[in-house]
Amino acid sequence: MHVFLHIFGTPDDLVVEVTSDADPALTREEILADLAGRVGVTRLLQGGGVEGVLQAEVSAAVFGSVGRAVAQAFGLEEFTVAYDVEQPVTLRIGKSVVRNMYVTLTSAFGVDPRYVWSLEYRFTPTTMLSFSVDNVGTYDVLYRITYRF
Repeated sequence: MHVFLHIFGTPDDLVVEVTSDADPALTREEILADLAGRVGVTRLLQGGGVEGVLQAEVSAAVFGSVGRAVAQAFGLEEFTVAYDVEQPVTLRIGKSVVRNMYVTLTSAFGVDPRYVWSLEYRFTPTTMLSFSVDNVGTYDVLYRITYRF
């Protein structure tokens, strides 16, 4: 079975049509239920909706390879585009300035666009200190430790 996603609209109001070539034809709910059994189980268990989980997975699959190619072409450490039904389209660009020091720009293209510039110092791959400022004048200092499990 092949599943087809037709995505159209503006970044803050995307419409996703889900169809398949199954015989007999499946409803949207049946297609989503089948796909949900394969991806995003952790997010579903955390209370995420099926459609949101699938859109996040599609976003990672579609934009992930494009982002890696763009990052490599422009000499960036990071170029990611994320789309989620609950969040606006987000673009994040990152570049190493000197060893362990990064400059990043994160843009959220919603009704009220937000642009955040950050200067990050990464002590280790899981520990970071950052200073950021956004387009509305908010300044933040963040110390982050990441644990993966």
